[in-house]
Amino acid sequence: MENSTAYPPDLLTSSGMAMATSPVSTVGSGEGEWFRFTDYTQRAIVATMFILASILGTAGNSLVILAVVFSRKLRTITNVFVVNLAVADLLTSLILPWNAVALLSTEGWPLAEWVCSAAAGILFTCVGCSTYTLASIALNRYILITKRLQSYQAIFKLRNLAIWITLTWIIPFALCVIPGFVGLGQLGYNEKYSTCSQQSKHRYSNYYDILQALGIYPIPLVIIIVCYIKIFLHVRHHLRSMLSTSVSSPSSNDNELSSSVADTSVPHVNRLVRKYDDDIQY
Repeated sequence: MENSTAYPPDLLTSSGMAMATSPVSTVGSGEGEWFRFTDYTQRAIVATMFILASILGTAGNSLVILAVVFSRKLRTITNVFVVNLAVADLLTSLILPWNAVALLSTEGWPLAEWVCSAAAGILFTCVGCSTYTLASIALNRYILITKRLQSYQAIFKLRNLAIWITLTWIIPFALCVIPGFVGLGQLGYNEKYSTCSQQSKHRYSNYYDILQALGIYPIPLVIIIVCYIKIFLHVRHHLRSMLSTSVSSPSSNDNELSSSVADTSVPHVNRLVRKYDDDIQY
């Protein structure tokens, strides 16, 4: 009997011989390892979600940026990172409609290929910038709460801050474009998921996905977790010091004890955070 098993075009050699042993699977068949997002109803739902996210993200992040621009009191070190995050998320929101176009198109990407490639590059860069900015905010909070004010001011000088912000964009941009230059993937229309991301037909597309995932997510995640754990331990240490002082101090020194307790309490730490942010403005 004639073998009618079909193979995807990218698995054929120049001589037309099939190099794979698994057949092309259809959506929901549960057979084989190949998947293509072909259900148009599901694609329309995802596209609608993209459009809603784009509208809400554009409005919300624009308000954040405008608030800092028009309010001098909000121009603090921490809010520099917040604005950087808002800019990255705003660009992401503006790019999402292009993925909606790709999902709603029934015959592949309907526009010039470079448009989809540019949209994918901007999306990858902005998502990476967002994760590294979140990690930067965690570091900022950690240094502000656990270190002396002089150290905080020395680290977050205007020049250092500019370099820091620049790196949050350069690192994900490099992770986005360098694999393409060395042949480990190519940005463009993804026929597998019908989105603007990286071309699934490229033979090394899986390696591109792995590089993106390893470069964008683990490092910021570890920084965020470590910083907030250290903040928690620092605050807990202050609370224990407060309780220890309250137990060991004589009752005749109630006024002095109250002052000591207030100085080591969590509300005091929060007041210091607000004071530092109010004082250090640009």
